[in-house]
Amino acid sequence: MKKHIFTIVISLFVIMFGFLLTITEIIDFKFVNTFNSEVVSISEKSYQFDITSPSVIIDSKNLNEVDIEYDEDIQVGTIKIKATYYDDFVIIEKIDSIENNSDLISIVTEGVSNKRAIKKYIDLTIEGLKEKEIYNYYQALKPNLKIMINNEDADIVKIRR
Repeated sequence: MKKHIFTIVISLFVIMFGFLLTITEIIDFKFVNTFNSEVVSISEKSYQFDITSPSVIIDSKNLNEVDIEYDEDIQVGTIKIKATYYDDFVIIEKIDSIENNSDLISIVTEGVSNKRAIKKYIDLTIEGLKEKEIYNYYQALKPNLKIMINNEDADIVKIRR
């Protein structure tokens, strides 16, 4: 009976030590919103639009960050858009239409799911675990948008989230 109690106490001690060691390792991990640029290539697409309606709505529902930059060198009535994204995982295209007497500009993304992309996901995950990083794939796969307009067009352009 004494022998079994001693074995149980030692087993509980080993389990508690393992649990504490696991917790300290998990605490060291950090949550990252972007991928390592050495592993995944970043691409950029540029679009230019001429304003044809009294207002312009830029649909940013599936985008990460949207920055508006005012540039006097850009012609009045013109919008330039730069989308930055990871081309290994995302296909990006623009859709422009007219909605309620406004120009509607949407940047649409579609995830890539082929063997090459899946291998990259696995490689990224393994590389991140080695570096004690966990990637926020949902946030990282959304493109960043930079909108450049003239100051005179500032009241015309609206961002819709």
